[in-house]
Amino acid sequence: MQLHQYLSGDALKAIENLGHLTASYAAKQRLDRKFGGTRRYIAARMEEVDNFKPVRPGHARDVDKFTDMVDVVVINLKESN
Repeated sequence: MQLHQYLSGDALKAIENLGHLTASYAAKQRLDRKFGGTRRYIAARMEEVDNFKPVRPGHARDVDKFTDMVDVVVINLKESN
């Protein structure tokens, strides 16, 4: 029941029909399957890189932010083989 107050949208829809007796364990499993996992995490980070706005001339922070994002993706890809 407490989990419901912290979720919205697709995440809430994924667990709203679970019974109350098994809800805590089943909800976590269902949310992990639907929204969690290394593969989904990496895909989300890769999407951030794809959607990154072009680096503006004279804005070193843009380059730093982009390289940080790419580093995170590369590290996670290496860890997950």
